[in-house]
Amino acid sequence: RKLNSINFSNVKVQTEATIGADIERFKRLKDEAKYAEYDPSNNTLYMRRDRIYGNIVAHELIHAATVEVIRKYELDGLASDTQQANEQLALAEKVGDKDERESAVQKAKARVAEVASQKLGVQRLMNVYELAQSQVSDPSLVREYSAAFENLYEFVAIGLTNPQFQNRLARIEVPLTIGRKNLWTEFVKAVGNLFCFNIKSTDGVSALDEVGQAFSEMASAPSREGVTGVKPLAAKKVEGEPPPIDPVEEARKKRELIMGKKLTLKGLFKDRMSAKSA
Repeated sequence: RKLNSINFSNVKVQTEATIGADIERFKRLKDEAKYAEYDPSNNTLYMRRDRIYGNIVAHELIHAATVEVIRKYELDGLASDTQQANEQLALAEKVGDKDERESAVQKAKARVAEVASQKLGVQRLMNVYELAQSQVSDPSLVREYSAAFENLYEFVAIGLTNPQFQNRLARIEVPLTIGRKNLWTEFVKAVGNLFCFNIKSTDGVSALDEVGQAFSEMASAPSREGVTGVKPLAAKKVEGEPPPIDPVEEARKKRELIMGKKLTLKGLFKDRMSAKSA
């Protein structure tokens, strides 16, 4: 999941130490045992200082990168964006200068295709979401990962950042007109359409390979204005998910383990011999 290819420069970030930080919000996050929160209305990511871990940051950035198109689909099925893109194409075809017209038409056609792809992506994602909810072969899925099924926004974010949830999706098959693919493949295809990237798919392809390829190519920058009508989207511990690993704490434990071994005569001797042979 190569989120570094997406331009998040419009996203503001706060921790408790930020000048003018929303202290009441951070107090609420801690009281509610939430690690972080992305607020689409002001395009701001609120990160608790004691919970700044890679998977938590990725979870919230995925919200930032997908919330706008999903919300637009909820409002009018992306009809406004489709109309606007078609109007831009019509205007581009009327440009007088040939070179300028060709450039404008190419750009406008790309936007028309982008909106169509995003619409298809949301529709496919909704189908996968509904199918996962109604699984007979894995009836505990919704109960164990209830946070993922709160809404489509959380389904995307948890589906792309939680390995345990990914493994469960990968075991659910989706009937297709040609062959059969697993649910994770369908999920990744849907996300790919959201970001307007074609994903090459063949029967039996690994979903993990697919998502890695898709997100290495994707880029969907959040708008500066933010998105209204969507409540803040929080990252919290999902049942069955191991606790986040604190790299600083892990380094400290390893250092203590190493130093503990060195403080025995045998450990000290081994350490010295190792240093001489290096």
